[in-house]
Amino acid sequence: DVGTNLPDPSTIPLDIFEKITVPRITEDMVPSLLWEFAKSNSVQIGAAREAIVISSLFACTAAISDDVKIQPRSNATWLESPRIWAVLIGPPSSKKSPAASVAIEPLQKLDHQRSGAAAGKRAQYDLAMKVYKAQEAAYVKAAAKGDEVGGPPIPPEEPHAERLLIMDTTPEALVNIAMNQTRGLALYRDELGGWFG
Repeated sequence: DVGTNLPDPSTIPLDIFEKITVPRITEDMVPSLLWEFAKSNSVQIGAAREAIVISSLFACTAAISDDVKIQPRSNATWLESPRIWAVLIGPPSSKKSPAASVAIEPLQKLDHQRSGAAAGKRAQYDLAMKVYKAQEAAYVKAAAKGDEVGGPPIPPEEPHAERLLIMDTTPEALVNIAMNQTRGLALYRDELGGWFG
């Protein structure tokens, strides 16, 4: 529905089951590149342009470095990194999943490329770790004999593939992944119930 008859925000409580007319996203509200992407894909997959725009903005926050910050107000004393929480809500078969899928596809491609590069670094790390363990064993053996051994060997630094997109993970695994990020990280769930779970 097109219109701006949203309820007064000060009205409490809000009936969440009441039909609310949501304003349309227009071309002047988003970067032109995203608008053209959404317009083109909405025709191809039959999804609402707004769903693709919102999903694309969500995907963009994963690709933006956390070094990029904005000052939300001219008199604000803090800065904010890009964060977007997005939920697509619509009736069954309204093409919510295809709209989100087309937006996150570039993130999936980048993650796939990165995982290939990380596999080579992982092989080098595994070899360096074997060398380290041999050096450590020799160091411990020499120290136990009382031989002059110098400093202990230094373990190699474990490589971590930087991720942009996570689709299914446990909170514990998410913490480990997020610790090694220098950019945003998108958590995508196809069903809202899965996100709450």
